[in-house]
Amino acid sequence: MKVGTLVVAGLMLAMTAGTPRTNAGDLGNAAEALTTMTQAQVEFAKKSYLDCLNSTNEGVVQSAIGIILQWRLINPQEDLSKHQEKISDLALNGSTPGTRFKASLASLVFDSPGIVNFDAAACDDCGQLFDAIAGSVRQMLVGHNLH
Repeated sequence: MKVGTLVVAGLMLAMTAGTPRTNAGDLGNAAEALTTMTQAQVEFAKKSYLDCLNSTNEGVVQSAIGIILQWRLINPQEDLSKHQEKISDLALNGSTPGTRFKASLASLVFDSPGIVNFDAAACDDCGQLFDAIAGSVRQMLVGHNLH
């Protein structure tokens, strides 16, 4: 319990260390804020989000998947290979259907970022991001079936 509390506290500290842009959402857009951090803060945030992917709390895991995915879309040159590997594992072995679904969507975007046809920075929360990705995938599949 103490480790989880420390990870969440560290994550919150990392999220507030950068100055989010004005369109970052009411509570601050973590992925957007990460683009304004120093390299030391970014490395700390990477470790914190990787720890969140290993949490026993499914809400923490699913939120981390969303934030990491949004971070990838906003800042594609950032090395998130360890996160991508863990998310791929969660797509197969996540403990709930929701986690496996969100990890599967994230893995699909990591492998084929071109399917995203919207501005990821405009998504103010993980639910909005996953809804937009699911819509993009649905459009892609419908369009593919029409040809």
